[in-house]
Amino acid sequence: MDNCTLTEKLADFSLGLVYDDIPELAKIKAKDAVIDYLGCILGAADSAEAAIIDDLVFEAAAPAEATLVGSWKKSSAHYAAMSNAYRCHILEFDDGAGGMHTGTTILPAAIAAAEKYGASGKELIRAIVLGIEAACRISLAAGVSQNKYWHSTGTCGVFGAAMASGIIMGLDRDQLVWSLGNAGTMAAGLWQFNQEGAMTKYLHCAKAAADGLLASMLAKRGYTGARKIIEGEKGFIVSHSEEKNPERFFETLGNEYMIEMLSIKPFPSCSHTHAAISASLQLKEKYDIKAEEIDKIIITTYKDAPITARNNKTFVTSREAKFSISGGAAAALLRGRVDKNTFSMESIVQPELLELVAKTEIQIDDEMTQNYPRQWAAAVEVQTARGSFKIVEKEPWGDLRDAMPLNKLKVKYKQLAEGVISDKAAELLWERCLKLEDLDNVKNLFAGL
Repeated sequence: MDNCTLTEKLADFSLGLVYDDIPELAKIKAKDAVIDYLGCILGAADSAEAAIIDDLVFEAAAPAEATLVGSWKKSSAHYAAMSNAYRCHILEFDDGAGGMHTGTTILPAAIAAAEKYGASGKELIRAIVLGIEAACRISLAAGVSQNKYWHSTGTCGVFGAAMASGIIMGLDRDQLVWSLGNAGTMAAGLWQFNQEGAMTKYLHCAKAAADGLLASMLAKRGYTGARKIIEGEKGFIVSHSEEKNPERFFETLGNEYMIEMLSIKPFPSCSHTHAAISASLQLKEKYDIKAEEIDKIIITTYKDAPITARNNKTFVTSREAKFSISGGAAAALLRGRVDKNTFSMESIVQPELLELVAKTEIQIDDEMTQNYPRQWAAAVEVQTARGSFKIVEKEPWGDLRDAMPLNKLKVKYKQLAEGVISDKAAELLWERCLKLEDLDNVKNLFAGL
Protein backbone atom coordinates (compact mmCIF):
# COMPACT_ATOMS: atom_id res chain seq x y z
CA MET A 1 0.00 0.00 0.00
CA ASP A 2 3.02 2.31 0.52
CA ASN A 3 3.56 2.51 -3.25
CA CYS A 4 -0.06 3.40 -3.92
CA THR A 5 -1.20 6.77 -5.16
CA LEU A 6 -3.27 8.86 -2.73
CA THR A 7 -6.38 8.04 -4.76
CA GLU A 8 -5.64 4.32 -4.46
CA LYS A 9 -5.07 4.68 -0.71
CA LEU A 10 -8.49 6.28 -0.35
CA ALA A 11 -10.05 3.54 -2.45
CA ASP A 12 -8.36 0.73 -0.51
CA PHE A 13 -9.35 2.19 2.85
CA SER A 14 -12.94 2.78 1.75
CA LEU A 15 -13.44 -0.66 0.24
CA GLY A 16 -11.98 -2.27 3.36
CA LEU A 17 -14.20 -0.43 5.84
CA VAL A 18 -17.31 -2.35 6.87
CA TYR A 19 -20.28 -0.81 8.68
CA ASP A 20 -19.61 -2.51 12.01
CA ASP A 21 -16.09 -1.03 12.14
CA ILE A 22 -17.31 2.56 11.85
CA PRO A 23 -17.07 4.34 15.24
CA GLU A 24 -20.42 5.04 16.90
CA LEU A 25 -19.75 8.79 16.95
CA ALA A 26 -19.21 8.73 13.19
CA LYS A 27 -22.52 6.90 12.69
CA ILE A 28 -24.34 9.42 14.88
CA LYS A 29 -22.76 12.32 13.01
CA ALA A 30 -23.85 10.78 9.71
CA LYS A 31 -27.48 10.72 10.87
CA ASP A 32 -27.17 14.27 12.21
CA ALA A 33 -25.88 15.28 8.79
CA VAL A 34 -28.88 13.73 7.04
CA ILE A 35 -31.30 15.57 9.35
CA ASP A 36 -29.54 18.90 8.90
CA TYR A 37 -29.32 18.40 5.14
CA LEU A 38 -33.04 17.70 4.81
CA GLY A 39 -33.95 20.62 7.07
CA CYS A 40 -31.88 23.07 5.04
CA ILE A 41 -33.59 21.99 1.82
CA LEU A 42 -37.05 22.31 3.36
CA GLY A 43 -36.24 25.73 4.78
CA ALA A 44 -35.44 27.11 1.33
CA ALA A 45 -38.50 25.61 -0.37
CA ASP A 46 -40.29 28.92 -0.93
CA SER A 47 -37.27 30.92 -2.10
CA ALA A 48 -36.96 32.47 -5.55
CA GLU A 49 -33.66 30.66 -6.02
CA ALA A 50 -35.33 27.27 -5.42
CA ALA A 51 -37.95 28.05 -8.06
CA ILE A 52 -35.20 28.45 -10.68
CA ILE A 53 -33.69 25.00 -10.17
CA ASP A 54 -37.12 23.38 -9.82
CA ASP A 55 -38.18 24.83 -13.17
CA LEU A 56 -35.05 23.41 -14.81
CA VAL A 57 -35.45 19.95 -13.29
CA PHE A 58 -39.17 19.64 -14.02
CA GLU A 59 -38.54 20.66 -17.64
CA ALA A 60 -36.02 17.83 -18.01
CA ALA A 61 -38.74 15.15 -17.68
CA ALA A 62 -36.14 12.66 -16.43
CA PRO A 63 -36.89 9.10 -15.21
CA ALA A 64 -38.27 8.78 -11.66
CA GLU A 65 -35.23 7.42 -9.80
CA ALA A 66 -34.75 9.69 -6.77
CA THR A 67 -36.65 12.21 -4.64
CA LEU A 68 -36.72 15.99 -4.83
CA VAL A 69 -36.92 16.86 -1.13
CA GLY A 70 -39.88 19.02 -0.18
CA SER A 71 -42.02 18.53 -3.27
CA TRP A 72 -41.45 14.75 -3.03
CA LYS A 73 -41.58 14.54 -6.82
CA LYS A 74 -39.17 12.22 -8.62
CA SER A 75 -36.44 12.81 -11.17
CA SER A 76 -33.30 11.07 -12.34
CA ALA A 77 -30.64 10.45 -9.70
CA HIS A 78 -28.41 12.98 -11.49
CA TYR A 79 -31.00 15.77 -11.50
CA ALA A 80 -32.18 14.95 -7.96
CA ALA A 81 -28.61 15.21 -6.66
CA MET A 82 -28.13 18.51 -8.48
CA SER A 83 -31.43 20.02 -7.32
CA ASN A 84 -31.20 18.89 -3.69
CA ALA A 85 -27.59 20.08 -3.42
CA TYR A 86 -28.46 23.48 -4.86
CA ARG A 87 -31.47 23.97 -2.58
CA CYS A 88 -29.67 22.74 0.53
CA HIS A 89 -27.19 25.61 0.23
CA ILE A 90 -29.60 28.50 -0.43
CA LEU A 91 -30.02 29.49 3.23
CA GLU A 92 -26.25 29.21 3.99
CA PHE A 93 -27.37 27.08 6.95
CA ASP A 94 -25.85 23.70 6.01
CA ASP A 95 -23.15 21.79 7.89
CA GLY A 96 -19.42 21.62 7.31
CA ALA A 97 -16.13 19.91 8.15
CA GLY A 98 -12.56 20.17 6.94
CA GLY A 99 -12.98 23.77 5.79
CA MET A 100 -15.87 23.02 3.41
CA HIS A 101 -19.60 22.31 3.26
CA THR A 102 -20.10 18.54 3.25
CA GLY A 103 -23.84 17.94 3.58
CA THR A 104 -24.78 19.94 0.51
CA THR A 105 -22.36 18.12 -1.81
CA ILE A 106 -21.91 14.57 -0.55
CA LEU A 107 -25.34 13.69 0.83
CA PRO A 108 -27.32 14.60 -2.31
CA ALA A 109 -25.20 12.23 -4.40
CA ALA A 110 -25.21 9.50 -1.76
CA ILE A 111 -28.97 9.58 -1.15
CA ALA A 112 -29.86 9.83 -4.85
CA ALA A 113 -27.62 6.86 -5.60
CA ALA A 114 -29.05 4.95 -2.64
CA GLU A 115 -32.58 5.48 -3.95
CA LYS A 116 -31.63 4.55 -7.51
CA TYR A 117 -29.78 1.37 -6.55
CA GLY A 118 -31.91 0.33 -3.56
CA ALA A 119 -29.22 0.63 -0.88
CA SER A 120 -29.94 0.06 2.81
CA GLY A 121 -29.67 2.65 5.57
CA LYS A 122 -26.45 1.07 6.82
CA GLU A 123 -24.97 1.25 3.33
CA LEU A 124 -25.95 4.91 3.13
CA ILE A 125 -24.32 5.71 6.48
CA ARG A 126 -21.12 3.98 5.36
CA ALA A 127 -21.16 5.91 2.09
CA ILE A 128 -21.67 9.25 3.87
CA VAL A 129 -18.81 8.55 6.29
CA LEU A 130 -16.46 7.63 3.44
CA GLY A 131 -17.56 10.49 1.19
CA ILE A 132 -16.86 13.02 3.92
CA GLU A 133 -13.57 11.27 4.66
CA ALA A 134 -12.38 11.67 1.08
CA ALA A 135 -13.58 15.24 0.59
CA CYS A 136 -12.24 16.58 3.89
CA ARG A 137 -8.83 14.95 3.62
CA ILE A 138 -8.40 16.36 0.14
CA SER A 139 -9.61 19.77 1.35
CA LEU A 140 -7.14 19.75 4.25
CA ALA A 141 -4.38 18.59 1.90
CA ALA A 142 -5.07 21.58 -0.36
CA GLY A 143 -4.94 23.88 2.68
CA VAL A 144 -6.18 27.44 3.06
CA SER A 145 -4.17 28.59 0.04
CA GLN A 146 -6.79 27.02 -2.24
CA ASN A 147 -9.29 29.61 -1.02
CA LYS A 148 -7.53 32.43 -2.84
CA TYR A 149 -9.47 31.59 -5.99
CA TRP A 150 -11.27 28.29 -5.39
CA HIS A 151 -14.32 27.44 -3.29
CA SER A 152 -13.40 24.18 -1.56
CA THR A 153 -17.03 23.09 -1.28
CA GLY A 154 -17.16 22.82 -5.05
CA THR A 155 -13.62 21.66 -5.71
CA CYS A 156 -13.38 19.05 -2.93
CA GLY A 157 -17.07 18.22 -2.61
CA VAL A 158 -17.02 16.53 -6.01
CA PHE A 159 -14.47 13.99 -4.69
CA GLY A 160 -16.72 13.21 -1.74
CA ALA A 161 -19.77 12.85 -3.96
CA ALA A 162 -17.85 10.46 -6.21
CA MET A 163 -16.65 8.39 -3.28
CA ALA A 164 -20.07 8.19 -1.61
CA SER A 165 -21.97 7.32 -4.78
CA GLY A 166 -19.25 4.88 -5.84
CA ILE A 167 -19.55 3.02 -2.53
CA ILE A 168 -23.33 2.84 -2.96
CA MET A 169 -22.91 1.46 -6.49
CA GLY A 170 -20.47 -1.21 -5.34
CA LEU A 171 -17.60 -0.05 -7.55
CA ASP A 172 -14.46 -2.19 -7.43
CA ARG A 173 -11.00 -0.78 -6.72
CA ASP A 174 -10.18 0.32 -10.26
CA GLN A 175 -13.63 1.78 -10.82
CA LEU A 176 -13.51 3.76 -7.57
CA VAL A 177 -10.07 5.14 -8.48
CA TRP A 178 -11.37 6.11 -11.93
CA SER A 179 -14.40 7.79 -10.40
CA LEU A 180 -12.20 9.91 -8.12
CA GLY A 181 -9.87 10.64 -11.03
CA ASN A 182 -12.67 11.98 -13.19
CA ALA A 183 -14.25 13.82 -10.27
CA GLY A 184 -10.98 15.68 -9.83
CA THR A 185 -10.92 16.85 -13.41
CA MET A 186 -14.37 18.41 -12.83
CA ALA A 187 -13.30 20.14 -9.57
CA ALA A 188 -14.44 23.74 -9.93
CA GLY A 189 -15.94 26.76 -8.21
CA LEU A 190 -14.44 30.27 -8.36
CA TRP A 191 -14.93 32.96 -5.71
CA GLN A 192 -15.70 35.78 -8.16
CA PHE A 193 -19.42 35.41 -7.40
CA ASN A 194 -18.72 36.76 -3.91
CA GLN A 195 -17.39 40.01 -5.35
CA GLU A 196 -20.70 40.58 -7.09
CA GLY A 197 -23.33 38.99 -4.84
CA ALA A 198 -24.29 36.45 -7.53
CA MET A 199 -26.17 33.17 -6.99
CA THR A 200 -23.30 31.04 -8.29
CA LYS A 201 -22.36 29.52 -4.92
CA TYR A 202 -25.38 27.19 -5.03
CA LEU A 203 -24.24 25.97 -8.44
CA HIS A 204 -20.88 24.96 -6.94
CA CYS A 205 -22.73 22.53 -4.66
CA ALA A 206 -25.12 21.35 -7.36
CA LYS A 207 -22.36 20.58 -9.83
CA ALA A 208 -20.16 18.91 -7.21
CA ALA A 209 -22.95 16.52 -6.22
CA ALA A 210 -24.14 15.81 -9.75
CA ASP A 211 -20.65 15.54 -11.27
CA GLY A 212 -19.45 13.23 -8.49
CA LEU A 213 -22.40 10.96 -9.20
CA LEU A 214 -21.71 11.21 -12.93
CA ALA A 215 -18.08 10.20 -12.37
CA SER A 216 -19.19 7.03 -10.56
CA MET A 217 -21.81 6.17 -13.16
CA LEU A 218 -19.17 6.49 -15.88
CA ALA A 219 -16.62 4.45 -13.92
CA LYS A 220 -19.18 1.68 -13.44
CA ARG A 221 -19.30 1.44 -17.24
CA GLY A 222 -15.51 1.22 -17.58
CA TYR A 223 -14.66 4.89 -18.14
CA THR A 224 -11.10 5.36 -16.87
CA GLY A 225 -9.73 8.27 -14.84
CA ALA A 226 -6.33 9.50 -13.64
CA ARG A 227 -4.85 7.50 -10.77
CA LYS A 228 -2.72 10.40 -9.50
CA ILE A 229 -5.41 13.06 -9.72
CA ILE A 230 -4.66 14.33 -6.19
CA GLU A 231 -0.85 14.58 -6.07
CA GLY A 232 0.12 14.27 -9.75
CA GLU A 233 2.29 16.90 -11.44
CA LYS A 234 -0.75 18.19 -13.32
CA GLY A 235 -3.26 17.14 -10.69
CA PHE A 236 -5.54 18.78 -8.15
CA ILE A 237 -3.12 19.94 -5.44
CA VAL A 238 -0.65 21.53 -7.87
CA SER A 239 -3.37 23.34 -9.80
CA HIS A 240 -5.55 24.44 -6.88
CA SER A 241 -3.21 25.18 -3.95
CA GLU A 242 0.30 25.92 -2.74
CA GLU A 243 0.54 22.87 -0.44
CA LYS A 244 3.81 20.95 -0.90
CA ASN A 245 3.18 17.82 1.16
CA PRO A 246 -0.39 16.55 0.69
CA GLU A 247 0.60 12.99 1.68
CA ARG A 248 0.72 13.90 5.38
CA PHE A 249 -3.04 14.42 5.47
CA PHE A 250 -3.64 10.77 4.56
CA GLU A 251 -1.39 9.22 7.22
CA THR A 252 -4.17 8.90 9.81
CA LEU A 253 -6.68 7.12 7.56
CA GLY A 254 -8.60 4.69 9.75
CA ASN A 255 -7.34 6.20 13.01
CA GLU A 256 -9.55 9.28 12.97
CA TYR A 257 -12.68 10.06 11.01
CA MET A 258 -13.32 13.44 9.42
CA ILE A 259 -17.07 13.21 9.99
CA GLU A 260 -16.42 13.42 13.72
CA MET A 261 -15.37 17.04 13.09
CA LEU A 262 -18.79 17.83 11.62
CA SER A 263 -20.12 21.25 12.59
CA ILE A 264 -23.87 21.93 12.47
CA LYS A 265 -24.53 25.62 11.83
CA PRO A 266 -26.60 27.55 14.39
CA PHE A 267 -26.72 30.66 12.17
CA PRO A 268 -27.70 30.96 8.47
CA SER A 269 -24.61 32.84 7.37
CA CYS A 270 -21.01 32.33 6.29
CA SER A 271 -19.05 30.44 8.96
CA HIS A 272 -16.49 33.26 9.09
CA THR A 273 -19.22 35.43 10.67
CA HIS A 274 -20.19 32.97 13.40
CA ALA A 275 -17.65 33.86 16.09
CA ALA A 276 -18.60 37.54 15.85
CA ILE A 277 -22.31 36.69 15.93
CA SER A 278 -21.85 34.40 18.93
CA ALA A 279 -19.84 37.02 20.84
CA SER A 280 -22.44 39.69 20.01
CA LEU A 281 -25.31 37.54 21.26
CA GLN A 282 -23.44 36.93 24.52
CA LEU A 283 -22.78 40.67 24.93
CA LYS A 284 -26.43 41.46 24.31
CA GLU A 285 -27.60 38.98 26.93
CA LYS A 286 -24.90 39.54 29.56
CA TYR A 287 -24.87 43.35 29.56
CA ASP A 288 -28.43 44.07 28.34
CA ILE A 289 -27.06 46.28 25.58
CA LYS A 290 -29.60 48.38 23.71
CA ALA A 291 -29.00 49.25 20.07
CA GLU A 292 -29.63 52.95 20.64
CA GLU A 293 -26.84 53.24 23.23
CA ILE A 294 -24.11 51.77 21.01
CA ASP A 295 -21.49 54.28 19.88
CA LYS A 296 -19.07 51.88 18.20
CA ILE A 297 -18.58 48.16 17.53
CA ILE A 298 -15.03 46.84 17.12
CA ILE A 299 -14.69 43.31 15.74
CA THR A 300 -11.26 41.69 15.89
CA THR A 301 -10.67 38.50 13.93
CA TYR A 302 -8.25 36.55 11.70
CA LYS A 303 -7.07 37.83 8.33
CA ASP A 304 -9.04 35.43 6.11
CA ALA A 305 -12.42 36.17 7.70
CA PRO A 306 -13.15 39.55 6.04
CA ILE A 307 -11.66 38.33 2.76
CA THR A 308 -14.42 35.74 2.38
CA ALA A 309 -17.07 37.34 4.60
CA ARG A 310 -16.70 40.75 2.99
CA ASN A 311 -17.44 43.67 5.27
CA ASN A 312 -20.31 45.20 3.31
CA LYS A 313 -22.07 48.10 5.02
CA THR A 314 -25.15 48.08 2.77
CA PHE A 315 -26.87 45.10 1.19
CA VAL A 316 -28.50 44.66 -2.20
CA THR A 317 -29.17 40.94 -1.69
CA SER A 318 -29.68 38.59 1.23
CA ARG A 319 -26.51 36.77 0.14
CA GLU A 320 -24.43 39.91 0.74
CA ALA A 321 -25.77 40.22 4.28
CA LYS A 322 -24.99 36.58 5.04
CA PHE A 323 -21.40 37.25 4.01
CA SER A 324 -20.98 40.35 6.16
CA ILE A 325 -19.28 40.08 9.57
CA SER A 326 -20.60 43.52 10.46
CA GLY A 327 -24.11 42.64 9.33
CA GLY A 328 -24.24 39.46 11.40
CA ALA A 329 -22.86 41.11 14.55
CA ALA A 330 -25.17 44.13 14.18
CA ALA A 331 -28.22 41.89 13.73
CA ALA A 332 -27.31 39.94 16.87
CA LEU A 333 -26.90 43.13 18.92
CA LEU A 334 -30.10 44.64 17.54
CA ARG A 335 -32.44 41.66 17.87
CA GLY A 336 -30.77 39.30 20.33
CA ARG A 337 -31.18 36.37 17.93
CA VAL A 338 -29.99 35.23 14.51
CA ASP A 339 -32.32 32.81 12.76
CA LYS A 340 -33.82 31.87 9.40
CA ASN A 341 -35.49 35.28 9.00
CA THR A 342 -32.55 37.47 10.07
CA PHE A 343 -31.20 37.93 6.56
CA SER A 344 -34.47 38.34 4.69
CA MET A 345 -34.63 41.34 2.36
CA GLU A 346 -37.11 43.01 4.68
CA SER A 347 -34.77 42.63 7.66
CA ILE A 348 -31.48 43.68 6.08
CA VAL A 349 -32.70 47.07 4.87
CA GLN A 350 -34.08 48.21 8.23
CA PRO A 351 -32.57 51.60 9.16
CA GLU A 352 -31.83 50.45 12.73
CA LEU A 353 -29.68 47.62 11.42
CA LEU A 354 -27.82 49.73 8.87
CA GLU A 355 -27.09 52.36 11.54
CA LEU A 356 -25.35 49.72 13.66
CA VAL A 357 -23.49 48.29 10.67
CA ALA A 358 -22.14 51.78 9.93
CA LYS A 359 -20.72 51.94 13.47
CA THR A 360 -18.74 48.71 12.99
CA GLU A 361 -14.98 48.49 12.50
CA ILE A 362 -13.02 45.32 11.61
CA GLN A 363 -9.50 44.79 12.95
CA ILE A 364 -7.09 41.92 12.26
CA ASP A 365 -5.41 40.06 15.12
CA ASP A 366 -2.07 38.31 14.51
CA GLU A 367 -2.64 35.54 17.06
CA MET A 368 -6.08 34.73 15.69
CA THR A 369 -4.59 34.67 12.20
CA GLN A 370 -1.89 32.23 13.31
CA ASN A 371 -4.45 29.96 14.97
CA TYR A 372 -6.74 29.83 11.90
CA PRO A 373 -8.02 27.38 10.66
CA ARG A 374 -7.70 25.47 13.97
CA GLN A 375 -9.84 28.23 15.46
CA TRP A 376 -12.30 30.53 13.70
CA ALA A 377 -12.16 33.19 16.41
CA ALA A 378 -13.37 36.75 16.88
CA ALA A 379 -13.66 39.34 19.64
CA VAL A 380 -16.43 41.91 19.76
CA GLU A 381 -16.14 45.13 21.77
CA VAL A 382 -19.16 47.40 22.15
CA GLN A 383 -18.54 50.98 23.24
CA THR A 384 -21.33 52.88 25.00
CA ALA A 385 -21.70 55.89 27.28
CA ARG A 386 -21.89 53.56 30.29
CA GLY A 387 -18.66 51.77 29.34
CA SER A 388 -17.03 49.34 26.95
CA PHE A 389 -17.95 45.65 26.92
CA LYS A 390 -15.97 42.90 25.23
CA ILE A 391 -16.23 39.15 24.67
CA VAL A 392 -13.71 36.90 22.91
CA GLU A 393 -15.19 33.87 21.14
CA LYS A 394 -12.66 31.22 20.14
CA GLU A 395 -15.05 28.30 19.73
CA PRO A 396 -18.46 29.51 18.52
CA TRP A 397 -21.53 27.41 19.18
CA GLY A 398 -22.00 24.70 16.56
CA ASP A 399 -18.25 24.31 16.16
CA LEU A 400 -16.60 20.94 16.81
CA ARG A 401 -15.65 21.93 20.37
CA ASP A 402 -19.13 23.23 21.16
CA ALA A 403 -21.22 20.89 19.03
CA MET A 404 -24.97 21.30 18.64
CA PRO A 405 -26.79 18.73 20.82
CA LEU A 406 -29.57 16.61 19.37
CA ASN A 407 -32.38 18.58 21.04
CA LYS A 408 -31.10 21.84 19.51
CA LEU A 409 -30.73 20.16 16.12
CA LYS A 410 -34.38 19.14 16.37
CA VAL A 411 -35.41 22.74 17.08
CA LYS A 412 -33.48 23.90 14.01
CA TYR A 413 -34.92 21.13 11.84
CA LYS A 414 -38.51 21.77 12.96
CA GLN A 415 -38.19 25.52 12.35
CA LEU A 416 -36.90 24.90 8.84
CA ALA A 417 -39.61 22.34 8.05
CA GLU A 418 -42.43 24.49 9.45
CA GLY A 419 -44.91 25.59 6.81
CA VAL A 420 -43.29 23.39 4.15
CA ILE A 421 -44.47 19.98 5.31
CA SER A 422 -46.95 19.03 8.03
CA ASP A 423 -45.80 18.61 11.62
CA LYS A 424 -46.71 14.93 11.34
CA ALA A 425 -44.58 14.46 8.22
CA ALA A 426 -41.67 16.37 9.77
CA GLU A 427 -41.77 14.16 12.86
CA LEU A 428 -41.98 10.99 10.76
CA LEU A 429 -38.95 12.02 8.69
CA TRP A 430 -37.03 12.92 11.87
CA GLU A 431 -37.71 9.48 13.38
CA ARG A 432 -36.70 7.70 10.18
CA CYS A 433 -33.40 9.60 10.13
CA LEU A 434 -32.67 8.71 13.76
CA LYS A 435 -33.22 5.04 12.89
CA LEU A 436 -31.58 5.22 9.49
CA GLU A 437 -29.56 2.06 10.09
CA ASP A 438 -32.82 0.08 10.33
CA LEU A 439 -33.99 0.98 6.81
CA ASP A 440 -33.81 -1.98 4.43
CA ASN A 441 -34.15 0.35 1.45
CA VAL A 442 -33.45 4.10 1.39
CA LYS A 443 -36.39 4.50 -0.99
CA ASN A 444 -38.56 4.14 2.12
CA LEU A 445 -36.99 7.21 3.76
CA PHE A 446 -39.42 9.50 1.94
CA ALA A 447 -42.37 7.11 1.53
CA GLY A 448 -45.76 8.59 2.38
CA LEU A 449 -44.53 12.15 2.91
